[in-house]
Amino acid sequence: MSKIEEALKKAKELQVASGTEPSAAERSADTTAADQIARMAEPLRRSETDLAVRRVIFASMRETRIRDTFRDLRTSVLQRAGASNAVVLVTSTAENGGGSFVARNLAAAIAFDENRTALLVDCNLQEPGHDDLVLTEEPLGLTDFLRDQDVAVSEIIHPTGIPRFRVIPIGRNKDPGSEYFALLKMQRLFRELKQRYRERFVVVDAPAVGVSADVRMLAELCDIAILVVPYAGSTDTQIEAAVNAIGEQRLLGTIINDEPSSAVLGRWI
Repeated sequence: MSKIEEALKKAKELQVASGTEPSAAERSADTTAADQIARMAEPLRRSETDLAVRRVIFASMRETRIRDTFRDLRTSVLQRAGASNAVVLVTSTAENGGGSFVARNLAAAIAFDENRTALLVDCNLQEPGHDDLVLTEEPLGLTDFLRDQDVAVSEIIHPTGIPRFRVIPIGRNKDPGSEYFALLKMQRLFRELKQRYRERFVVVDAPAVGVSADVRMLAELCDIAILVVPYAGSTDTQIEAAVNAIGEQRLLGTIINDEPSSAVLGRWI
């Protein structure tokens, strides 16, 4: 029995004991989870050089401190999520604060685990940051799905060339003034992204708190939040405002970006 099958068996036993045994459809999804992960074939596998250029961690990288930092962050997320998966918001206190870097590499660290998958959702209308991960030319993305009823969810999820790692780019309809994230369709999308596959963790790259009011709306759709704070780049008042915007109850913690003692990480960010 594989590790994922053992984990699913234990989860089922807990559900039976607690009186929350899943439906037949859910049981069917559980039994095929390992197969679903195995079928996530990559049309093109990115080389280590390609990953380094895109500032994506990989198992054999020389900068082990960076890799292990994100592994530790992944562990914290998994511990907070418990037996469930989660939607994780990543934002920063200031523009160019390193939030996008943290979001993509948290997703990459989650995808290291052969029993889990990661889906990175770009929600930064002001500064989209993940088009370089998409293998498809001129891909459809989040805003296209929200504005066009003919665009299906499957059309906006794209392979990255990294095993078990998918991305939803911002899309072609990039209007910073639109209220995309207040739409009921956005709420239904996030619910579907989380519930469809129990092994999937959704990482949301949000704009900086001080730049966009969208963060508060996005935070309401997420289970966990991570706040990136540029070293010596934010005041206590800004940090407090950011915590209030995302909600202290869902805040997992803060990451200090470009701290002198972490010079290697600073170069990557």
